[in-house]
Amino acid sequence: MILRTGLVPALFGLTLAGSLPAGPAVAERAPTPGASGMGDPYFPQDGNGGIDVLHHDVRDGYRDSFLADWNTDPRAA
Repeated sequence: MILRTGLVPALFGLTLAGSLPAGPAVAERAPTPGASGMGDPYFPQDGNGGIDVLHHDVRDGYRDSFLADWNTDPRAA
């Protein structure tokens, strides 16, 4: 029984230690104004490094009359 009670905390400790990160993440350079990208590690050339946006206001609209001209056919092809 002593082996079992000591084994559970030891396994818990090893599991916890194995899930911790090995070291600090690699720091990317901060994008500069006019940079060709925003510094994304997966898509480094996407975006604009010279724009600092604090608020996005996107408006989208459509015309009902345009959508009313479309017909849908519920039958399978």
